[in-house]
Amino acid sequence: MKRRTKAILAGSVVLAVLAVPGVLVFLRAGIEAARQEGDLSRVRSLLVVLRLYAHDYGGAFPDDLGVAFEQGYCASGRIYVSDGSPTRPPAGADELRAGQCDYLYYGKGLTLDRCSPETVILMTRPGVRKHGYVSLGFADCRVEGRRGPPLMQPAP
Repeated sequence: MKRRTKAILAGSVVLAVLAVPGVLVFLRAGIEAARQEGDLSRVRSLLVVLRLYAHDYGGAFPDDLGVAFEQGYCASGRIYVSDGSPTRPPAGADELRAGQCDYLYYGKGLTLDRCSPETVILMTRPGVRKHGYVSLGFADCRVEGRRGPPLMQPAP
């Protein structure tokens, strides 16, 4: 093999070895971004479930997420667990009430007419997502993703 060919081959191997960690960083970032989007989608779906419940019960939100689960507003426990989370989906309302959920619920005692659009009804439990990311679900079914230090618990 010629000297030049060997040099090109060695250079290609070095570049490939150096590129792999960079590609992995981008892949991990992409996976986490997809999980954050999935988290926003779950929060939005749960907000729709909670608002449907409220419309059926005189505008009152349920006392806890387990009530909506028991009443059949959401038949799958998977919606209560964020993608990539070690939390096992709850099989029933009792497991949900015992904390087997990746979301914090603040709707107890609220009614549709007594909360502003800025009222946080649901949010991702801090620490579930990386880098302090949480999804917030507002009373008007709007969702937002935020990053940073853990948020203070909204008052009902």
